[in-house]
Amino acid sequence: YITVSGKTHIIHKMKNIINQAQKRIYLSLSRSELKLVQTEILAARDRDLKVVLLTDAAMSIEGVTVYHHTKEPGRVRLITDSTHVLTGELGGADDSCLYTKNKTLVQLIKDSLTNEIRLIQLESSSQHDKEENK
Repeated sequence: YITVSGKTHIIHKMKNIINQAQKRIYLSLSRSELKLVQTEILAARDRDLKVVLLTDAAMSIEGVTVYHHTKEPGRVRLITDSTHVLTGELGGADDSCLYTKNKTLVQLIKDSLTNEIRLIQLESSSQHDKEENK
């Protein structure tokens, strides 16, 4: 485990992790944090990596799967290649993230993101059903 402290260091770590990814990237963060790594996300997409974003920004990015839902600013979760994780807080007074390749923590964060995606899909399906019944 490595603790990454300070906004600048966290952003650099996020960019490095994204740039080094070889297969896939799952990233959960708010619109304000997404802007900080948007160039790297687009470059990863252009390298034909699977890129999945969970964000509060209602957007569509060609070649990127985007799940839109309410998201608290500052919380960051990043998984690449099912082997690297960066998770923590960005944008506050005590910016700090944990970086690890520990398989147990990677799986924990992976499960968390999977459940978050399922909830978004259920909410979307429920909303769609309500609109059809009107």
